[in-house]
Amino acid sequence: MINFKNTKYTWSSRDIQLTHSDWHNPQRPDQYGDKNPIDYFDCMFDDVVLNILVEFTNLYATKKNKEGNVTATEMKCFSGILLYSGYVVVPRRSMYWENAPVCSVPFV
Repeated sequence: MINFKNTKYTWSSRDIQLTHSDWHNPQRPDQYGDKNPIDYFDCMFDDVVLNILVEFTNLYATKKNKEGNVTATEMKCFSGILLYSGYVVVPRRSMYWENAPVCSVPFV
């Protein structure tokens, strides 16, 4: 077992050296130029992922003696709001659900 408390580290300020000269990704974004943000969201949160999230959310709710009736549509909306809240910052979390035009979160 390594004891990290007594480990001495030496940090240096330098540029990171590239280990690969040419990186090729067959699924690079420029192949999907006609996609909109919803299409990318659907790629990350497909039906399989949403159903797993719904299943375990409902299971957790049941174990906590709560109603576990979250649907895939609700989970998709909730996940989208979480991603959006990481991109658009407002002073208070409750402002994401406000109707005031100053909040400018019309679709939430």
